Amino acid sequence: MILAHNLDELKSLLLFYKVYHMLYHLKRFNITLKHQTSPDATWLDLDFDLPFSFETSFVFKLENLTLQVFKGVATLSITLPLYHTSLKKALIPIKDYYYIPSQNQLMHKSLAIFIPTELKRKATKNECFVEKSDTYFKLYTTFKAPIELWYDDAKNFYYPYTDDETFRSLLTQQLFYYFFQA
Repeated sequence: MILAHNLDELKSLLLFYKVYHMLYHLKRFNITLKHQTSPDATWLDLDFDLPFSFETSFVFKLENLTLQVFKGVATLSITLPLYHTSLKKALIPIKDYYYIPSQNQLMHKSLAIFIPTELKRKATKNECFVEKSDTYFKLYTTFKAPIELWYDDAKNFYYPYTDDETFRSLLTQQLFYYFFQA
């Protein structure tokens, strides 16, 4: 009885190692993105071709992500949501922007020099942003992410969804972080 339990524990550890190894090396795998839309939501179905197949099937759900593997299949499937929303991006440095109250508009200092001083004022942090409606992927970390960050009112960060190499690289970094930091 104890030996059977220990054997199950060892199999679980081996499976965990395989998942860790697979996620750590995701950049080396083929990624197939399938952008799905329903009346209620939009999501990405990601299929990662693996160099091995699993000996068991499992489904792992964490917040709004789903990771699943099927026994005997060399593919990892991950489903994650995309968000259709309007988000903000900070304009920096703030000191380079002016606010024109009569126009309710921001203006860069290179253009604001043509506006009389009494009609403009320095922009504040709370108004120095641009807003854009698009489809976004939620970022789980901004560590080592040299990209334009879009954010919501709760200061959650997002990146616009595109099917290009920058997005794919960012996606693999985010998935690895999400599964091993959450």
